[in-house]
Amino acid sequence: MELAWKRRGQAELMTLEVAEKSTEEMQYLGGHEISKPVANLHRQLGHPDGSKLVPAVKARHLPNEFVQVARKYKCPTCLARAQPKNVRAATLHTAPHFNHSVAIDTFYVKWDGKQRAVFTIMEELSRCRYEIDMEIKEESADMEIALFESAWSRSFGFPKVLRLDAFGPHSSRCTLC
Repeated sequence: MELAWKRRGQAELMTLEVAEKSTEEMQYLGGHEISKPVANLHRQLGHPDGSKLVPAVKARHLPNEFVQVARKYKCPTCLARAQPKNVRAATLHTAPHFNHSVAIDTFYVKWDGKQRAVFTIMEELSRCRYEIDMEIKEESADMEIALFESAWSRSFGFPKVLRLDAFGPHSSRCTLC
C-alpha cells in the first residue's frame, strides 16, 4: 500500500512540474488571458487531444493567438493520466522453414521420489508440434549426440542451426566440435 502512495506522490510531483513548464510556455506564447480560456475550453470539452481542440477554438472564431496556444497546449491532468509509453517488444528469431533451427536441452523431473533427466529436442518453427522428450540414464555429450542422431536426424535430417546452452554435457569439447 505504501508503494502505491509513493507512486501517487511521484505522479503528483511530475504533474506539478509539467504544469509549471506548460504554464510558463503558454504565458510566453500569449499570456494568461489567452491560456486560461484555452484551458477552460479543453476541460469543458472533456480533455480532447490537440487535433480536436484546435478546430473547437477555430469554430468559436477566436483570434489566431488562441489557435496557436491551443496547438501547443499541454493539459497537466491529461499528462498525469496518460498511459506510459511501452517499450517495443522484442521479437524472437523465427525459423524460415521446418528443421532450420532445432533446440536441445536436458531438464530434471522428480518422479516417484527420484530425480530423472529428460532430454528434449524441439523444432523452433512449430515450437511445440515437433518435440521429442526422452528419459536418459547418463547425461553425457556422447549420449546426447547419439540420442539426437537416432531420434531426430534419421527422421528429419540435420538442421542448419542447433541451439543448446553451454552448460553440463553441452559444454564439452565433443558437443562443440
